[in-house]
Amino acid sequence: MPANRRLKMNSESIQIQQLQKELAYYKSQVDRLSGSTLSNQYAFAQLSNVSKKYINGFHIIADIQRTFSFYSSKESLYEQFLERIFSQMFLDRVILLEIIKGKKELKPILWKGFDGKESSQLNNTSLTMPEEFFLEKKSVFVSSEIVPARFEKRIQSSLLTPYFILTPLVKNQQVWGALFVGMKHEFNPISYIPLSKLNIDMFESLAGVISAMSQQLEQLEVMEKERNRIARDMHDDIGSELSKISITIGHLKNQFKNDVNVTNDLNIIKESAGSIINNIGNIIWALNPTNNTLDALLGYLRGYAYEYLDMHRIDLLFNLPEKTEKLVISHETKTHIFMVVKEALHNIVKHAGATEVAINIFIASNKIKCTIVDNGKGISSKQNSPFGNGLRNMQQRISETGGTLIIHSEPDKGTSLDFEVPI
Repeated sequence: MPANRRLKMNSESIQIQQLQKELAYYKSQVDRLSGSTLSNQYAFAQLSNVSKKYINGFHIIADIQRTFSFYSSKESLYEQFLERIFSQMFLDRVILLEIIKGKKELKPILWKGFDGKESSQLNNTSLTMPEEFFLEKKSVFVSSEIVPARFEKRIQSSLLTPYFILTPLVKNQQVWGALFVGMKHEFNPISYIPLSKLNIDMFESLAGVISAMSQQLEQLEVMEKERNRIARDMHDDIGSELSKISITIGHLKNQFKNDVNVTNDLNIIKESAGSIINNIGNIIWALNPTNNTLDALLGYLRGYAYEYLDMHRIDLLFNLPEKTEKLVISHETKTHIFMVVKEALHNIVKHAGATEVAINIFIASNKIKCTIVDNGKGISSKQNSPFGNGLRNMQQRISETGGTLIIHSEPDKGTSLDFEVPI
């Protein structure tokens, strides 16, 4: 082969090698840039997922707190709490565990995301936890990047979930249970949000909320038991003694029927005893926690108003909402509403000289609204209100519920009392 041709081929070979090197260089640069971009996108996606988890967690806390008054037991609170975590936090498994009394063991009491066979296993499961869990009160986190300790492997096996966060539930500085949230697979469809250490604070916040609300319900249960005891004692002791007094007065009236002064005094005593007995009945009703529904309150108000006004020959028109949807109201709100209506009717009987009264109650914008109107003589703006302390007490009661009360009256045009109370 001629020398010049060999030189030309060597030159072309060198150029090809140089071009291949350049191509390899640019390819590596493209790979590096695209890899960095993908890495940044993944980091951003993780941050976005954590943010979503926090937002969902705050929504759960707000919803639970907003509806707290509707929970009549810890069981109903726990059920709703776990359901919201399970559905809104995109988790595979959620478990609420309670400590076994006298032991360092946790037992599942409620769970979501397990089939029938798995549920049977959870029913027979108890977790022996290390002393540090109860002393340090720190969450346990296990992911694919962590080599689990022996007790963490036991949790994985017992609760059938490889990746999880186990957060202690603390009440009065003591661990009383744990909140377990987990994933069967660390990498799920896009709709799922993987667990990470960044999520621990959120679940610890949720655990704190459930502990605080559980403690509030326990305190309410203690208060309800005490109310029941007081109501029972009032009925058995005070009520029975007042009934004896009323019966004895009846006997004395027969003995002194010819003495007008004695008879009048006895009538006053009997009327006072009857009034006290009636008031005790009202207090016992108010103390009974089974009456903490709007239906129970409205039924009792209607019966009381008809009986009281009929006794004084005053006609009553009572309008109620058609549907109350079994709304639950607090003991304090129930008591305040009843006492305000009672005081308003007392003022009408004592001061208004009315022959007709209309009571209208309706529900709107999460509020109970009540209007009490009479056709009595009304009140002049120049004269002192005959309601006195009664009006101040009514305004104070409605104010304590977060509501408002307005009284409007004109001479010979009757009086209207309007109040509204949030529920």
